[in-house]
Amino acid sequence: MKALLEKVSIAGQSAIKVRTYTKYRLDVPYHYHPEFEIVYILEGKGKVMIGNASDDFRKNDLYIIGSSIPHLFVNTYFRNRKLESKTKLLVVQFRKTLVEPLLHIPEFNSLSPFIKKIDLGVKISTGSKLSRQLLRLKNVHAVRRFNALVALIDAVARNPKQQTIAALPRKESHSRPALQRIQTIRAFMLENYHRAISIDELAAHVHLTKTSLCRFMKVNMRSTFSQLLNEVRIEHACSLLEETGDTIQKISLEAGYNNLAYFYRQFQKLKNCSPNSYKKTA
Repeated sequence: MKALLEKVSIAGQSAIKVRTYTKYRLDVPYHYHPEFEIVYILEGKGKVMIGNASDDFRKNDLYIIGSSIPHLFVNTYFRNRKLESKTKLLVVQFRKTLVEPLLHIPEFNSLSPFIKKIDLGVKISTGSKLSRQLLRLKNVHAVRRFNALVALIDAVARNPKQQTIAALPRKESHSRPALQRIQTIRAFMLENYHRAISIDELAAHVHLTKTSLCRFMKVNMRSTFSQLLNEVRIEHACSLLEETGDTIQKISLEAGYNNLAYFYRQFQKLKNCSPNSYKKTA
């Protein structure tokens, strides 16, 4: 076991990195890295993008993200600077080579399908027992940290409430400048979706002409400006429908729609049901 840990150690340091971040504004850009990553939300709420899919995160949510899968966490700071909310994250990183050898051991065979699923981004809302396992990673080291990590992965793999974020695994092949531009576009949408914005404003923000921006989004994001904006807005509307007792009209305004009929059309198109139906089943 010691030899395995030494083999996969990163620059002579621990093969399992555990850090806690407390920030009012999450400023890590849209990025990817060879390590698997576990992100546990200790405080705060916001949006997470994994590959080309997005999800709302809140306290006690846990995400496991696969190797080289691009991702971005944006907290509620972006939505209203007058109502800044502190976000606290526990982040665990480890190389895939740390767990791959275990999959050849009969006792670990059941983990193999779950490790493959991680490429889709796995989410679970933790209970008290799982939370204690996560926090224990901060206080143990060497083999005990390795054992705690394996026990944690096994507990998540066995939990029936786990869900995947992306529809299909998507390895990113964009250049670094393209990734930075994608992150800038997505961050701009998350920061401004609640107000009236135009494609010309976004084009100026990323220093492209309108035509070049449209081409870039089609090739690199498989989306148009209006498609991406509506996706972000409707996802936010869904969160409000689930969590508040606000009227449909108030929710449509909060999500950035001044035209209620247009909001209904876009909601039906993206969710295959009306906002009213969605609220009844939420």
